[in-house]
Amino acid sequence: MRTAPSCSTATTSTRLDGGAEYARSGNLFSAEGSDVVLADYKTDPEGTLTQVAVMNTADETITPVDPFDGSGAQYTFRGLARGDDGELLVLGTDGTLRVLDESGALQTTIDVIDAWDVPEEWQAPQPAVIALDGMAYVTEPATGEIHIVDYVGGEVWKSAEVGFTMNEIVGVTG
Repeated sequence: MRTAPSCSTATTSTRLDGGAEYARSGNLFSAEGSDVVLADYKTDPEGTLTQVAVMNTADETITPVDPFDGSGAQYTFRGLARGDDGELLVLGTDGTLRVLDESGALQTTIDVIDAWDVPEEWQAPQPAVIALDGMAYVTEPATGEIHIVDYVGGEVWKSAEVGFTMNEIVGVTG
């Protein structure tokens, strides 16, 4: 006779105040060993994404941050990532990758791709960013390129044409 292994896990859930009448975050980006979570932050059901949420799970706080300093740039959920040392990476519609520390303070900006518009359909091809092994990989669907960015050094290290329109990107190590 077989018995199922026993499994006991303690799970807690805490609802945090988003700081606005309508505040939502649908995409969360964590980093190993960090109490901080980067998230999209929307305060208007019909509005655009111009602020990110810096959630501190230890303090149970949400801090809205405008990484674009009022410039009017926007982002989509595909433009958020976490760096190897917990950096907060935000790719804006102005084509600039912003690197913030875990408090949300801007550390550097890197011009990576041409300016682009947020598509009306969220499934449509749009730039995306991931971080892997100290580099950020940024897709540029309009040109069929991928850009490898040294986000610590503050420069585009290399660009390559991939020959097709990218919509998503996943990175693996092995």
